[in-house]
Amino acid sequence: MIVGNTFDDIFFQLVEGISERPQFVSSPRGQKVKESLVVTLALENPRARLLTSPARKADYGFAVGEFLWYWNGHQDLETLLYYNKRAKDFSNDGVTVNSAYGYRLRQRQIFAGVDTERGIGMSQWDTCALTLNQDPDSRRAVMLINLPEDEREALIASKDVPCTLSLQFFIRDNKLDLHVLMRSNDVMWGLTYDLFSFTLFQECMLLHLQQWDKFKTLELGTYYHTAGSMHIYERHFETAQQIVKEYMGMRRDDLEPPMEPIQSLACLNELSFIERCLRLKDTMPTDYVLDCPTTWMMERLQEHRLKRSKQALAAMGGKE
Repeated sequence: MIVGNTFDDIFFQLVEGISERPQFVSSPRGQKVKESLVVTLALENPRARLLTSPARKADYGFAVGEFLWYWNGHQDLETLLYYNKRAKDFSNDGVTVNSAYGYRLRQRQIFAGVDTERGIGMSQWDTCALTLNQDPDSRRAVMLINLPEDEREALIASKDVPCTLSLQFFIRDNKLDLHVLMRSNDVMWGLTYDLFSFTLFQECMLLHLQQWDKFKTLELGTYYHTAGSMHIYERHFETAQQIVKEYMGMRRDDLEPPMEPIQSLACLNELSFIERCLRLKDTMPTDYVLDCPTTWMMERLQEHRLKRSKQALAAMGGKE
C-alpha cells in the first residue's frame, strides 16, 4: 500500500515505483505498458487532491467540469466535449457517454424487490446514505458502476467500458472513509481526474450525512484507491522520468495547499449555475454575488472559458 498525506506524496511514490520497478511489461490491445497489479493507495487527507508537477500539468478546469457533470447525474457527450475534445472517442453513439459515473450513481433508479411498478425507486447515492444512517457500522454502503452488461459490451469492442468497479463507504472512529475499486487505471491521465472526483464524492457524502443529527460531528477520513492494473503507457515513459526528477528536487513548502472545503451541498448547486453560464453564455451574470466559498473551483471554470474563447477566436483567424 502506498500511503501519503497529499496526492503529490502518493503520485511520486507511484510513478517512481512503476516507472523504475514495474511488476510486468505487457501490451493489452497492442499498447505497451509498465504495470503493477492490485495496487492500493491511501490518501490520508482527501482534500489534498491537487498535483503540482509541471511535467504532469493537470487540467483542473476539465477536472471541475467533469466532477460537476458527474454530480448532476448527466450522461450527455456535448458537455464533456466543451471540457475535453477527446471525449468523442469514448462515445458509442456520438450523443451519450456510457461510463457516466454520476448518472449511474445519482440519477439511475434502483428498486427494492422485483416489482418496479410498486417499488420505491432510489438512486445508489441515496440508498448508500440511508444504509449508513440506519447502521453506521455497515459494510453494505456500496455503489456499483461497472455492471455485467458493460463487460458484454466489451466483447463487441465498445469504446467506453467503465474502469471503475465500485465505491464503498465506511464509518469508523467517527470518520468517513471511501474505498474505490478500479479494474484498470492509467497513472498519468486517468488517476489524476479519478482521484479528484472521487475524493469530492467522499466530501459530499460527508455533507449529506451531516444533515442527520447523529452525524453532526462526523469527520472526513481516508481515501483508499485500489486498481487491478495500475499502469503507465509507453507514450508516457519519458514524462514519468521527468516527474520523478521533479519531485526529488521539490521542497515540501513548494507544494500547493489543499483547495477550500465545500461548505454545503447547496454550494454545488451554485457552482453548477456558474458552470452553465460560462459554458453556454460565455460569461457570468454581472450582478451575481457568490454566496459559497468555492473560489478555487470557480476560478478553474473561468480559466477554461477563457481558453475556449481564445481557441474559438483563433479558429476564426483572429477576427472579432
